[in-house]
Amino acid sequence: MRKFAILGGLLCLAACNNTRPAKMVLADNQNLLAVSQHTIQTKTPLKMTFSSNDQFKVSGPDTRMDFFNETPFRVSRAAFINEASAIMVHAETVEDGSGASNYDNLPVSDWPKTGFRSNGEICMTLGADDIKGEPDPEWLIDQGFDPLGSLVFGQYFLTTADHNHEVVVSVMLKVSDCDEDDNSSRYAALQSKLRVSEDVADRELETDRWSAFSAATLAQIYDLTYRL
Repeated sequence: MRKFAILGGLLCLAACNNTRPAKMVLADNQNLLAVSQHTIQTKTPLKMTFSSNDQFKVSGPDTRMDFFNETPFRVSRAAFINEASAIMVHAETVEDGSGASNYDNLPVSDWPKTGFRSNGEICMTLGADDIKGEPDPEWLIDQGFDPLGSLVFGQYFLTTADHNHEVVVSVMLKVSDCDEDDNSSRYAALQSKLRVSEDVADRELETDRWSAFSAATLAQIYDLTYRL
């Protein structure tokens, strides 16, 4: 199970440890995400398209093999980014099929769509030492979003029933101070800028398959009834 952990104001990967094997960058044809000017689309069994407006640039995707609690994950990431905020999307698969992407212990969330789980947002203050060596915060800095300073942060997780595929949406908003009264409303406003839809083409394909199956079944029933 891979996620950011919030512990004593530290933003890091939950399973980071000194014995984690080295990460390996994968070729573009192994990406689990596809992007356009305003969209990020998953290419896993959890098929959906995230979109936003021209207030953000889309960065990514890139893909790596990584290990969390000694479990191999293929991890693709992309993000909607501006100087003040970022909405990051990860698509991940558990490469050994062990079902390690299990977030059933988290509360159900209706954002960004029904079925996600989350503990909600938290505000923290980050320094350079807090993110040193952590791939996602450092990648965000390279893409134009600097998470250092006061940050309102939340993560939202969706997994398949076998817990071998997951989508993670991470929301980050820079604020002047964690005690500001309008932090929650500004965070909600940022969330409202993300739209998510299911892959219509895939849904229509599944509908066509079911319709064909139903038609064939009815034909068999009709033929059997007629012969009787």
